[in-house]
Amino acid sequence: MYKSKNPKIVDTPKTEGAISTISYARTSQGRVDLSAYTGLKGTIIANGLSIDVKINKARIRYGHLDLNVTPTSGTGNVWVERKNIEIPADPGAKGKKKKISKVSSKEPAKNALFPASEIQQMVRAIMAEQVSKAKN
Repeated sequence: MYKSKNPKIVDTPKTEGAISTISYARTSQGRVDLSAYTGLKGTIIANGLSIDVKINKARIRYGHLDLNVTPTSGTGNVWVERKNIEIPADPGAKGKKKKISKVSSKEPAKNALFPASEIQQMVRAIMAEQVSKAKN
């Protein structure tokens, strides 16, 4: 276990390569509140896949917040860095709610590069390719 009473958390690139600053849940003493993440639900998005998970435990490892997760549909568990999990009810984001606008799947967003139907086709093609590779 990490011995420092108030370890620093570092920001590193996400799986997709972009650095994003994350606010972490903190105790009244300013420490990272590991227990605040236990039992929350989140989503891991990597390599075109989206996996819904439940958070079992949290730890600090070499300045990174790791979360032990289990898929909501499936078996097993794995430690994943916090930056690679989207947590809708993030305890570190209290008071920092972002306004999310709804986008109709029939109408592309104003700054969208691809219409929703094209994105769906791309996702289907990627999934089919991954399944084909897995069978070989």
